[in-house]
Amino acid sequence: MDREALAEFLRRRREQLQPSDVGLSAGVRR
Repeated sequence: MDREALAEFLRRRREQLQPSDVGLSAGVRR
């Protein structure tokens, strides 16, 4: 996992605190 990817992932999670969205995003986005 790249640090940039993790940072973006955290940003998206903070913007949209949704377990479903987060799981899908994480699975689709690397």
